[in-house]
Amino acid sequence: MVEAMAEALGFLDLSDGESYKTREGTPMDIGRLIMTHPWLLGGMLAVGGAALEGVGLICQKKAQYQLMGDNLCAEDPKPSWRQILQRPIWWAGLFLYLLYGPVNMMAMKYAPETTVMPLTSVLILLNAFLSFAVLYERFTRRDITA
Repeated sequence: MVEAMAEALGFLDLSDGESYKTREGTPMDIGRLIMTHPWLLGGMLAVGGAALEGVGLICQKKAQYQLMGDNLCAEDPKPSWRQILQRPIWWAGLFLYLLYGPVNMMAMKYAPETTVMPLTSVLILLNAFLSFAVLYERFTRRDITA
């Protein structure tokens, strides 16, 4: 993926079959590539921030599910706030969720909003995957079409 982006940007010459070499023949430095193109850093921060928010929400919901057990009916008692606040996974989720704001502001510093905001849509895909894999929530056709 990085090779394709770098070749499209004109940093790599893959015509001779050697990857990770610049057109000048020196090895490609990913750090230099990112730091010399701030919009690329902003895009990476936007995707990373969306991932932080998604994982944070899943952690918080996982803490609630752990307290509820199999009690998923509407008439079953819900866990109290005191029980939820005693769960370390809930606090970790809250920390990750709140970390999204500063990371997103950093992304907007390095890239325009027209680049950052569409990249945060990764959150939707990540939530769909993590809710299925971690929370064991099943999707219906209605969920997929929505």
